[in-house]
Amino acid sequence: MKSLQTWYKELNGIYLDRNFYRSAESIFAHLVEVSRGLSVAASKRRKRDLQPEEYLPKSIAWWLTLCGRAGVPNVEEILWAKFPGVCPYCQRKQHAGRYCKENDPTKKEVKWEELKSLGEGKKRPSTLLEWQQAFNNIYSRDDNTGHEMNIHRLSEELGELAEAVRVLPVAPQYFVSEAPDVFAWLMGFANQFDFDRHTDDVEYGTALETAMAQEYPGHCKLCERQVCKCPPIPPETLGRIAKEAPINIVLGGEGLFSTQESVNLFRRSFTELNVGGEEVRATSDELNNLSRDIGLILNLLAEQAEWKPQITVSLAAALGALQKLTQQGEVTQQAVDQVLAAARDVPSEGRSLLLGFLNSVAASATFHAFAIAMRIA
Repeated sequence: MKSLQTWYKELNGIYLDRNFYRSAESIFAHLVEVSRGLSVAASKRRKRDLQPEEYLPKSIAWWLTLCGRAGVPNVEEILWAKFPGVCPYCQRKQHAGRYCKENDPTKKEVKWEELKSLGEGKKRPSTLLEWQQAFNNIYSRDDNTGHEMNIHRLSEELGELAEAVRVLPVAPQYFVSEAPDVFAWLMGFANQFDFDRHTDDVEYGTALETAMAQEYPGHCKLCERQVCKCPPIPPETLGRIAKEAPINIVLGGEGLFSTQESVNLFRRSFTELNVGGEEVRATSDELNNLSRDIGLILNLLAEQAEWKPQITVSLAAALGALQKLTQQGEVTQQAVDQVLAAARDVPSEGRSLLLGFLNSVAASATFHAFAIAMRIA
């Protein structure tokens, strides 16, 4: 029988070409996709064409693939670091809820150094069978356990792993902490399947080893190559999803919008401005005009030696902040409000000069609305 690390290298080698350009997020999505088949085990109404046991080898394979994309050198190392023959929280050889994090707040954090000491000198599991039996020793199955608990905990751990994948570039330590938990609950399914079949304890894991060998016989089962050359989306998958909802009916004759179209659709939240009661839409042309107007007004301020310095500095600072946003293709209501508030603090004689200047040179709808608001004030 192969070691888990051998499975790790072999599976990532077979599908290297297919997965090399895929992101960790894409691979994680596939892991969630295939693990959904396990949820049927917890359902009272089994689907005739779906056997949940068949999805366990696939889920394990995609977990191994995800670890490969994350850059884990050795999957056995990260598993043993968290599960060195004991529950990582209560640190008992057989998990006991009354002594664990469920009832003891002091056990909610993993004490990694203590786990490392507990694992030293012990024989570490190697094959899938040995890992499954190791997890069965920690989280044993009985008449009170079932797949309902498995799917509940697997869903919870997948959610935490999703976060770890999202922050993987900046917090890789979170991934190596959470990935073992998903594997642990995949083993929970394996052990529950064996328990339900009334398998002898010493035979736990045999069915999983057999299923893995059948599903992954050292090459791709579809193209039969040592390194898979299948298309990114298999023809049978395309045929299946082609039967789903017709997009022209669901979307009223329209297709999904592009990334650029999404910008135009979703930018409304920060491009609809209220300037002294006037509504202004900050389109790209408006932002360009606004940036130009600010430059002219800043030049005007530089010439006003008789204005109080604090007034000039306050207005110039507000205008500068707004101009910086417009140059980035953005604008906020707060930045506009700060300019209007600073302009209203200008003394009456200076305000008349500023109003006349805006009326004569302003190209933006924003500053035209400014002028109206300042006259009202």
